[in-house]
Amino acid sequence: MSAEILQFQKSLRLLGFDPGPLDGQMGSRTRGAAHDAASKYGWPQQNGDPTPEFMALVAGQVFKIQSAKVELPPNYVDLTRVAATGWRKGPIAWTDRYALTLHQSGCPLTDIPDAELAFFKQHDAIVQQATPSLMRWAKQRAVDEDGKPAFDAQGNPLYVALKAPFGITYSGKILQIHPVDVWGYDAQGLSKRGIGVEIAGLFCGIEGDMSTRPGAPASWKVQSVTDAQIAACKELARYLKRLLQAHGSDLREIHPHRCATDDRRPDPGSKVYQKIAIPLMAELGLTDCGANFTLGKGMKTPDAWTGQNNGIPY
Repeated sequence: MSAEILQFQKSLRLLGFDPGPLDGQMGSRTRGAAHDAASKYGWPQQNGDPTPEFMALVAGQVFKIQSAKVELPPNYVDLTRVAATGWRKGPIAWTDRYALTLHQSGCPLTDIPDAELAFFKQHDAIVQQATPSLMRWAKQRAVDEDGKPAFDAQGNPLYVALKAPFGITYSGKILQIHPVDVWGYDAQGLSKRGIGVEIAGLFCGIEGDMSTRPGAPASWKVQSVTDAQIAACKELARYLKRLLQAHGSDLREIHPHRCATDDRRPDPGSKVYQKIAIPLMAELGLTDCGANFTLGKGMKTPDAWTGQNNGIPY
């Protein structure tokens, strides 16, 4: 086994390429990964085993990425160390992450009775297994007004059940729940490519049209995405673009959750799409892959959201 080749294999993997087993042997998969790296970065293709000069290019790219300083967005709160890891399916290459998926939590974070909150705090194990993540998220706070954790680490988790990597509170706090290079099943067919962001609130599918209200208890108050949430989502998207670029990928797409499932028609809602998705497409050069885009049982993006005349009903 060659220590030099082993390090080369590790570097290729860090860049998102698959060199095969980390065995220190220059096999066909390692040479194939080197070929893919050369194609992506515009380096000279190697005939046979990669040269020491090529290995240095790979090592230099890894150093560039790891040393890049990506400025965090305003009002950022890192909860990755206290969130439940059970929702995490496994690591994913940075190059396989290139989209942003917009969700609404579908329930108001206010108007939750103290008794119900107490039940959730006391029955943590049951809730993790039996309650949808966004519902549980609605019954817990991330931080108090003074910025200190609302619950300690003695069995009282902080937003632990949110499956999406990010959550946006009413006041515009950006909560990171899971690492970006770890995927979870938060948006059906969009779960791997898409970095999910859950926006707190209960929003009508078409703003102001109560007939498009999400299926939730009648006592829950319909809300509207706040200006602070809109600003926070835009800051998060800018941050993710910088972060992905620093790791050899890029943020290229933005999608509503409804495009990947047939049971989230209002998700994330017309105002979220119009105030967040459409401006980000213009600013960052993102695409929604067209109004006809769907995955699996997903639903197309309606004209009421896009403002276009594609003949797509809500």
